[in-house]
Amino acid sequence: MYLPYLGIFIVGLMVTQTAAAPEGRIVNGNVAANYQFPWHVSLTITVSDAASPRYCGASIISSRYLLTAASCLKNAQSVRADMGSTLFSNPKQTQYTVHYAVHPQFNSTYNTNNIGIVRLNDEIYYSNEKRAILLVGRSKVNSTFVDTAAYISGFGVYQKEMVYMSENLRYAYTTVVTNTRCELFYPPLSVSSETLCTTGYNHSLQTGCYGDTGGALVAHIDGTWYQIGLLSSIHNGGCSGTYPNLYTKIMPYLQWINQMTGLAINP
Repeated sequence: MYLPYLGIFIVGLMVTQTAAAPEGRIVNGNVAANYQFPWHVSLTITVSDAASPRYCGASIISSRYLLTAASCLKNAQSVRADMGSTLFSNPKQTQYTVHYAVHPQFNSTYNTNNIGIVRLNDEIYYSNEKRAILLVGRSKVNSTFVDTAAYISGFGVYQKEMVYMSENLRYAYTTVVTNTRCELFYPPLSVSSETLCTTGYNHSLQTGCYGDTGGALVAHIDGTWYQIGLLSSIHNGGCSGTYPNLYTKIMPYLQWINQMTGLAINP
């Protein structure tokens, strides 16, 4: 049971109460290969004010912690984390937890500071199928990542006309563009130096969609895979690929992540 501000997170993390969010998917995406996104986690979230669960993505950032969007965790009663498989119905490991947190300055109206942490009850034992993604470090604190090729993975429908979850993990190949692009489509207060904006790579219509929210935006930088963002906002116009996606940028929150998890900040 959720008890507001009574310390259900051992390390002192708090949860907030807001309205339920819709689930989301990857649209027009490619089917992921085994071991391609071993950090990807599928979250099924029981919400106190909704009859059906909320579906989101998350990433493994250590053997005990997951990173996701605050909007996924708001008003949650419990979280089921499925990991280690590219098949939705056949996870290699499942954990249930009530230990989670949202950023204390999360604003659900504009999805600002849209970042959250899930603490698992049991440790993840790394393998080719499940392991942590490195978070981009301090050296990139001023980077806008404009023109960087990046990937978002998730389960869900792979055509916008469909309404059911995909059995296969899929991914979208995207490009980071200037925040000015997102300012054309999102409320001004939603776009800031703490956000990243993406469109389909090379003008493709590949895009993340509702329920892929919280999933990691990853890029291959200097020979290593790093998480540079997490999916935060989907345009009200839908997931046709016409509208850009808005992501929470990781770097401004490295200190908060360190305080909450003890995870070292990469140089």
